[in-house]
Parts: sequence; structure tokens; C-alpha cells
Amino acid sequence: MVVWWWHAGSRASSKGKPLHWTSCLKIGEDVAAGLLHLHQWSIVHGNLKPSNVLLGPDFESCLTDYGLVPTLLPSTAQHSDVSYCAPEVRSCGACFTPASDVYSFGVLLLELLTGRTPFQDLRELHGDDIPSWVRAVREEERDDSSVSAAGDDKLTALVAIAAACVAADPARRPTTAEVLRMVREARAEAMSSSNSSDRSPARWSDAMLGGVPRDQQQPTDSPSER
Repeated sequence: MVVWWWHAGSRASSKGKPLHWTSCLKIGEDVAAGLLHLHQWSIVHGNLKPSNVLLGPDFESCLTDYGLVPTLLPSTAQHSDVSYCAPEVRSCGACFTPASDVYSFGVLLLELLTGRTPFQDLRELHGDDIPSWVRAVREEERDDSSVSAAGDDKLTALVAIAAACVAADPARRPTTAEVLRMVREARAEAMSSSNSSDRSPARWSDAMLGGVPRDQQQPTDSPSER
């Protein structure tokens, strides 16, 4: 489902499993923060998908391949994975925009939550029942020790964020800044209501990042200078 950075190799999305709730929230926050940083520099990712999210051993996330597709093919999704492309890009030939990145982010979240390979037209198939679909998929995978029924209630807000991000109308999707704010609020609420034993496997990252300010910061250097 994601590419493991450093030591862990790679994992095909079609064979993925739903991730622990702490991992979903940690990856979601990091990816949203990365997207906001790009958008603040007027850079559209244009090809956001699991293989372009690198993970460290404690689920810290890093975006790759950003800006290539919009630069080389600004009005076509021909060389981007259409499963992650917003409807206006893949169907109407519209240019890649921050709103289309938000749609891709929503699809990515749903894949983290369900372990299922994404498919086109999520809204057409599930409409407003995307949260019910996510719950049903995670229940099917309950025999996997990484999917805890006790933690699923902590993902309610994240599922709602994903559903908002995959709205067919770009104008109805939240902005990247709004996405990051909502994910951070969801994660803070989930962590505050959990006990330490329920925070595996992301608790080591939380401890290391405990002293880092979480307020939205303006970028101090451009992505090309990092």
C-alpha cells in the first residue's frame, strides 16, 4: 500500500491491509503538511499516490515526485494514475490544481483506512455512505491484529475528512490548510482520549515530535532548496 523508506522495502497497494488508527492519523498529518508546504510555494503535486509517499521506520512521511506531471503534462492525466486523479482532471482535461491534490489526498486516506486499491468515481458508487463502506471493510479485516475494533471510533473524523476531500465538485472540497487543520485536530483528539498501550505503532514518533510546534508555519525555504 505504501513504499517503506530506508529498511522496509515496498508493499503493493492491491495486497494492503487497513493500518492501525495511529498510523493512519500520523501519515495523514504528514502528507497534508507536505501538500500545504508545496501549495504555499504554488507547486501542485499532480501525482499523489502511495508509491510517492515514502515512510520512515516510525511512519514519518515524505512526498516525492511532486510537480513533475503538472509541469510536463499540465492538462492531462495520461501519465498519472487515474485512480487517484480528480474527476475534473481525468474526465474533462482540466489542469492540475491544489483542489485536485486534495482529491488525491482523500483517495490516499481511504486506501490507508481500508487497504483497498482505489477505484474511480467513489461518490457514484458509495455516495454519502463512504463512512459505512470504510467501517464494513475494516470489519472484514478484523482478524488482522493490526486492525483494532477499539480504535476504529478514533478514525471517524478522519473518514469524514476523506469523504469531504473526494467531493466531485472541486469547490466543495476543503482547502489544503483546512485539511491539515482538521487532521491535526482529529489526531489530537484521538491521542488525548487513548491510553498509551493503544497508541502503537506511532507512539515513538509522537514522543520524538512532542517538542515540535504544531501551529501552521509559513515555509522558510522552497522545496527545491530543502
